[in-house]
Amino acid sequence: MERALELGHEVVAAARRPEVITPAERLSTRQGDVFDASSMAKVIADTDVVISCIGPTSNFAPGTVMSEGIPNIIAVSQRA
Repeated sequence: MERALELGHEVVAAARRPEVITPAERLSTRQGDVFDASSMAKVIADTDVVISCIGPTSNFAPGTVMSEGIPNIIAVSQRA
């Protein structure tokens, strides 16, 4: 996200709690939940590219966020 902003791109950040994202120029936030495809559809509306940074922390194996959330993101992106 920071690199995209540095390069001058408009960025939309999705988060369950968008209020925790530090505001920045050219950055907008939208509330979304990767387990809810309809909320993800709203998040990616009017965007050109979707980049997911979802992944396990170094201490944990992949879980439901990846096994269920990523397929939702992909399906919504394909429909968009």
